Order: sequence, then structure tokens, then C-alpha cells
Amino acid sequence: ITAGFFSRAINQHTKIINIIRELRTNGIPAYVTMDAGPQVKVLCQPDYVKEIKQELSTIDGIKQLRVCKPGPAAALTPRQKEEI
Repeated sequence: ITAGFFSRAINQHTKIINIIRELRTNGIPAYVTMDAGPQVKVLCQPDYVKEIKQELSTIDGIKQLRVCKPGPAAALTPRQKEEI
């Protein structure tokens, strides 16, 4: 059972990578990154999100496509005294 899951996941990951490569070849600046989990992240500018989501939604087995945006700018906070 586990091997089947990984086989399907690798197949889906490969399809995502290939779609993003094709989009990039066609002038859409999109890039793929992954960590050790089952999620694949696509980095792109907001202007291209709709087209990229449309292409990725054609892959069987994709359960959810989420759009994440950068958070607020970093800011310094006052240092608090440590209690001993």
C-alpha cells in the first residue's frame, strides 16, 4: 500500500514539474520546489496564478490547489527581559 502511494505521488510530482517546465518554455515565469512531504510548491508572480492553476487542475489526483501570498514585512520587536 505504501509503495503504491509513493508511486502515485512521484507520478503526480513529475507531471507538475513537466507542466511548469512547459509553461516556463512558453514564457510564464514559474518555478517548482519541494520538501520531504507530499506537497509541491510553485513559485510565480500573481499575474500568472490563474493560468497555472488551470493547467495544474488537469492532473488526476490533485486534491487541492492553494494560493499563498507573502506575509507582512519583517519587523523588530522590543527585547523582553528574561526571568531567572
